[in-house]
Amino acid sequence: MSNATPSFWLGGADNSADNIDFELSVNETIEEGQIVAIFSGGANGLLRKANVNVNRVIGISKYDVQLGKIANIVQKGQANVLMETIPLQSDNGKPIYLSEANPGKGSLSPATSSETLRIFIGYLIGADGVTDKPLVMLDIDVLVQNG
Repeated sequence: MSNATPSFWLGGADNSADNIDFELSVNETIEEGQIVAIFSGGANGLLRKANVNVNRVIGISKYDVQLGKIANIVQKGQANVLMETIPLQSDNGKPIYLSEANPGKGSLSPATSSETLRIFIGYLIGADGVTDKPLVMLDIDVLVQNG
C-alpha cells in the first residue's frame, strides 16, 4: 500500500487551490467580471446578474456569456470584477460591494436603501485608474439587510 497523499487532498494535481470555480448556464447575457446570482425558474439557465434585493450571489463570471450558454464562475480567490465606475490606484485595499444602482457590477459604496442587502464582494487589489475590471480578492458575504 502506497503512503502517497492523493492529489485531491493537496488541492489538485499542482498542489494549489488559488481559486474555486465551476460552470452553470445563464438566463441572460453576462459580461466578463459581472457578479452573478443563482435563481430558479429561468427558462435558459440558473444564473443572472446579481442585485441587492436577493441573497443568492455565488461568484464572478470569468468570461462574456450569451443567453443559455455555460458560464465559468469564480467563487473564491481572485477575479476581475466589472465596476460601476473606474477605481483609482489609491482605492486599492478598499472593500467592494454589489452595486445598488447597477445589477451585476461592483461598487466602492454599499447599498443603503431600505430593504436592500449590503453584499460584500471582497477587497480591491488591482485598481489602476484605467480598467473597469480590476482584480478583487473575493470574500463574498451578506453583511446586513438595510432597515
